[in-house]
Amino acid sequence: KVVKTFSSLKGHVSFPFIFREKKNIYLIPEISHWSKQLIYKYDQKNNSLINQKKISGLRSIRLKDPVLYKKKNYFLFFNTKASKKIDIYFSKKIFGAYKPIKNISNYQSGHRMGGDIVSINNHQYRISQNNSNLYGDGIKINKIIELNSKIYNEKFIKTLKFNKIYGPHTISFIDNKLFFD
Repeated sequence: KVVKTFSSLKGHVSFPFIFREKKNIYLIPEISHWSKQLIYKYDQKNNSLINQKKISGLRSIRLKDPVLYKKKNYFLFFNTKASKKIDIYFSKKIFGAYKPIKNISNYQSGHRMGGDIVSINNHQYRISQNNSNLYGDGIKINKIIELNSKIYNEKFIKTLKFNKIYGPHTISFIDNKLFFD
């Protein structure tokens, strides 16, 4: 397997979220230490990142653990360094302009994203980090009850973690493969 670095990413980069739409693949990494949020288009043929664009509508917000999900609109889940809650913004276009969802209710689980929004049997689940004891001590599964441009509502389902060691910290799915750290 080949490990590829991308020279266009000049600072601390983490949480490399991948978003697929039709034939396009986008990388939306956490770059809050050095930049406003950017979306990079991935060029599969040349194994490179191209067409970096800022997400509009976020003002000067620096996003932690951004996750993009599409259900009619685009929904951007994240939190900020100062925030102890989840933030969710929506837009009709992938690059914005994004606007906040003001009514986030029944929010009982971890605020920090721990992976993709996962669809199972026509239900969507938000994965969040379990930082209740220590950072990275498992993940929480939260069923999305309602998600639209006006409201977000979820129900906590379960905590998953290892015995005798911390983790997983995040999980992601690509095709039929599970990746975690």
